[in-house]
Amino acid sequence: YALFWANFFVARDGNVLAGAAQIRRHADGTAELASVVVAPAWRGNGLGARLIDALLQGESGPVHLVTGRQNVHHYQ
Repeated sequence: YALFWANFFVARDGNVLAGAAQIRRHADGTAELASVVVAPAWRGNGLGARLIDALLQGESGPVHLVTGRQNVHHYQ
């Protein structure tokens, strides 16, 4: 997969990358929430949710997500 950095929303603490997430656009027009990553020091304080909320603000249609069953509660 090629990464298109313009699709990413990032969170920084000064020059340190705290987290990142993207909406991936597929050839058929579907949108997928992907690459949600939060640095260990920033986990558990809602940073991932804030990144996702920021990305979803610009979406008017459905956004899909592929995740493991153990992570479903994070995205409900």
